[in-house]
Amino acid sequence: MPRHAYETDFAAWASEQAELIRAGRLDALDIENIAEEIESLSRSDKREILSRMIGLLAHLLKWRFQPEGRSSSGAASIAQARWKIAELIEESPSLRGHPTQALAKAYAQARKEAQIETGLDMPAVCPWTADDALADALD
Repeated sequence: MPRHAYETDFAAWASEQAELIRAGRLDALDIENIAEEIESLSRSDKREILSRMIGLLAHLLKWRFQPEGRSSSGAASIAQARWKIAELIEESPSLRGHPTQALAKAYAQARKEAQIETGLDMPAVCPWTADDALADALD
C-alpha cells in the first residue's frame, strides 16, 4: 500500500501497519505517520482530561453558587466527571499532573459556562485546587 494511503484510507493504512509489525517487516513501516499517531494518542487523553475538567468545574460552580439548583442529577454529573478523569489517569499514570496543569484553562471555560447557565457572576479565580475538585466531596 502506498504511503499516501495514510491520508486516503486511514483504516486500511492502520491495518497494514499492524500486519507489517506482526510480520517483522519493520523496514516497510510508515514510521513518520506511526510516530504522529502515537503522539496523538497522548494529546487525545490530555484533551479528554481538559474537557472533563471543564465540565466538572462548571458543575461544581453551579453546585456551590446556585444551591437551589442542586439535584441528584448534578451530583451524578460531578461524580461521573471525577470517575472519568480518574479512569484516564489510571490508564495513563504519567497524566496524573495534567489536571493541575489544565486547571486555569479549564476554569476559564467552566466559569463562562456556569455564568451563562446560571446568570450569576462566578469568582475570577478558581476556588478549588485540582486535587480538591477531584476529591469525593461535594463543596
